[in-house]
Amino acid sequence: MFVFLGVIILVPIFTRLRKRKKRTQQLQATAAQLGWNFAASARLNMIPGLERFALFNEGQDRQIKNFMYGEASGIKAAVFDYFYVTGLGQVGFKGAAADPCSIGRLP
Repeated sequence: MFVFLGVIILVPIFTRLRKRKKRTQQLQATAAQLGWNFAASARLNMIPGLERFALFNEGQDRQIKNFMYGEASGIKAAVFDYFYVTGLGQVGFKGAAADPCSIGRLP
C-alpha cells in the first residue's frame, strides 16, 4: 500500500523535474542559435525596473529561471520563466505559478 502511494506521489514530481530540465536545455540551445546569453537562473534585479510590473510583486519566493537575453533588431530584450509561490501559509497550502515572460527595450 505504501509503495503504491509513494509511486503516485513521486511519478508526477519526477515527470515535472524532467520536463523542466528539458525546457532549460531547449531554451539554452535557442539562446545559442540567436547568439544570446543564457543563465539557468537569475536574480530579480538583473532587469532594472521589473518591480514596476504587478506580476513581479506577486507571491513569495520569486524566481527567474531560463533567462536568455540579447538584442533583436537592435533592441535589448530578455525572455525568461518567472516563478512565484502563493498560498495561505498558516494552513500550509501553497500554489506555484510559472509564467513565460519577455521584455523588450531594456536599458
